Amino acid sequence: MTLSNEELNGILNDGRKALALAEAHHSERQGVDYKLVVKETQRMLKRIDEQLKRAYMLSYLEAKCYCDEYLEGKNSLGDLGESYGYLHSRVELNKGTIDAYFQERRPSDYGKMKGSRIKKGAEGYTEKTLRKYASGEYEAEMAIMTEEHYQRIRKQAETIKLLQRKIRSIVIFTDDVKN
Repeated sequence: MTLSNEELNGILNDGRKALALAEAHHSERQGVDYKLVVKETQRMLKRIDEQLKRAYMLSYLEAKCYCDEYLEGKNSLGDLGESYGYLHSRVELNKGTIDAYFQERRPSDYGKMKGSRIKKGAEGYTEKTLRKYASGEYEAEMAIMTEEHYQRIRKQAETIKLLQRKIRSIVIFTDDVKN
């Protein structure tokens, strides 16, 4: 049995049909050009890679939103008459990697705010470290909640990058099919 291009495309775009054809008698696969199957696999892997890039950028956006929320919360502390200190949060893309961190911002001798990064451990910032730099309980709690989000996003982003590297390492991803 020879499949038409339309039938083959229908099979290549449906995992269940592809599985059924793979498990069918070899005569059912007559006329199936493996190069078309490889090309479809390459296209699919490239789409997956693009979706992973998008997921990474969405993770970055999510981290930025949590940072904004933290800074807005700090601003509202002053409006409520609560004290707040020099604990500050930042999120940036550093050589393509999401970098969510806390810093201590103090006025310099010249009156401008100067930030120095607070050292974080392998698992992120500890509650003890954040409390040390916060001036009050509300500021500490906001920083701890923000760091919980950052930790999740860091792990999520690391997994996404790992998946991208794994997909890109598949020879079929980059090579043209050899006869």
